[in-house]
Amino acid sequence: MLLFFSIALLIFSIVYTTVFEKTRNVYESNSRSQAIEISEKVAAEINTAVSEGDGYSKNITLPNDIFGASYVVSIDKGDVFVYCVAKTRLPA
Repeated sequence: MLLFFSIALLIFSIVYTTVFEKTRNVYESNSRSQAIEISEKVAAEINTAVSEGDGYSKNITLPNDIFGASYVVSIDKGDVFVYCVAKTRLPA
């Protein structure tokens, strides 16, 4: 009986670890994709502003978070970066 319980626990641990890793990989991939979309949107708006010249003005709306994580948009030497700052909730 103890052997059966040990094998069952081992199998459960392996399955749980595998599912957790796959879920985390999907979450990270989706977060990365959304960060790229945000940076591309900001870059496109900057390019539009530059091409339109003086007097151009536009408000853009960005997501409040990236799958529950706060983020910061940074512009440095013509490049747009999106940094995730803090996780506020678990992925659904």
